Amino acid sequence: RSFSARCPFFRCLGAMAEVQQGSIKTNEDFGDEKGYSERSSGWCRTSAVILADSVGTGVLSLSRAMAQLGWGPGLACLGLSAPLFWLAGYLLMHVHLYAPESRTYGDFARALSGPSGSAYLKVLVYAMAFGSMGSYMLTIAQNMQGIFYDSHLCLPVAAVVAFLLLLPGLQLRSLHLIAPHAMASFAALLVVIVIALYFLFSDGASCTNAPPEPLDFWGLFNAMGSFVWAFAGVSYYPEMMAEMKRPQDFAKKSLSSAILIMVSLYALVSITTYGKCGSGTPESLVSVIPQGPWLRIASVLMVYHVAITYFVNSQVLVSGIVCTLGLKRAMQPGFYGRGMWFGISGSLSLVAILVASAVPQFGNLNDFIGNACCTQGCLLLPPLFFLLVQRVAPWEPSALRSALVAFAFPMMAVGLFQFSAGTVSSVEAIWDGAHTDDAHPFACQALG
Repeated sequence: RSFSARCPFFRCLGAMAEVQQGSIKTNEDFGDEKGYSERSSGWCRTSAVILADSVGTGVLSLSRAMAQLGWGPGLACLGLSAPLFWLAGYLLMHVHLYAPESRTYGDFARALSGPSGSAYLKVLVYAMAFGSMGSYMLTIAQNMQGIFYDSHLCLPVAAVVAFLLLLPGLQLRSLHLIAPHAMASFAALLVVIVIALYFLFSDGASCTNAPPEPLDFWGLFNAMGSFVWAFAGVSYYPEMMAEMKRPQDFAKKSLSSAILIMVSLYALVSITTYGKCGSGTPESLVSVIPQGPWLRIASVLMVYHVAITYFVNSQVLVSGIVCTLGLKRAMQPGFYGRGMWFGISGSLSLVAILVASAVPQFGNLNDFIGNACCTQGCLLLPPLFFLLVQRVAPWEPSALRSALVAFAFPMMAVGLFQFSAGTVSSVEAIWDGAHTDDAHPFACQALG
């Protein structure tokens, strides 16, 4: 028997995920679909891509957000995040099953309301992908500094080294090809967590970060952006479902297993780190590891893990640009196709270096992306798309349909408010940080 058959929790999710099966095509129905990627991923691979895309930076930054919010609000945000973002993925799955040829939010908008909203949503998703690339470039650069902690390696120089390291992987042109690396990168992340927890439980952790500012209205919503950022992969779910053999398994299997693992790790790491370090909780989990050989090992593993996450975002962004501009020749085999893809992905990565160097504030940069982009992609758009599906192809009346429609409106209201208040607070935090000696644009921030 399968794991989902033995586990009551998965059976409950499965009952929800399998409703309205009349709108779902079988795997054979998708077999002849044309496009620049084929349906070749099983639910396990898709789950691995979700984990690779979200867990790395989420597990790094949530501890500091917990320290900023305190135990009550922090645990509340963590507890509410799992069901909320699972529901977002569940709603998107049914939108995809209504328009199975779609692979982006822009495609959803075109299928449901015409071309008017398609352009904006494509820009939104690609802006978030590019912002994420900047954040991941910063993370890789900081871990390069951790590898060479005894050398005077400035952050902008480390970002250039990170770019050179990423060049070979920028040729991966499908999420299906990234999936095996995603599984290995997640294993690498687990090793880093074990190393960090060892130092936390042995009282050898480095908890020397400056205490957070007293929590006020703006600080509250800025910190909440970290929790949105930890589940930012919601906006890429259409891409992932477009490559699945059976997209109807997404919510029941891929997303359920991924979110259970994600939330378990987030809770373990953030509660332990904040409990041990208190107000001295660092911005990154790796920072609790004292300088020495274990810091080098953890930094190497984090470079590998975050590089795979970077490739996921780069693939989504480049494939979207290729499709939007009609450059599908970049997806063809051969030197010309690979050269065109490399030119686009390499150019975007060079600009990501500038973002990482201009905003060398790991926590604030993540909060800004979470509040400005991810709130729209994770909280506003999934329920809005679902409501549009109910307008053009309504389900049969049922308690589930009524509950989902009723919950969609407060979900959108929360997303809108977090987008407005959170974005303003994040911009303010970045502005204040840019006027300090340690976090101004192109600051050295060398460890050695």
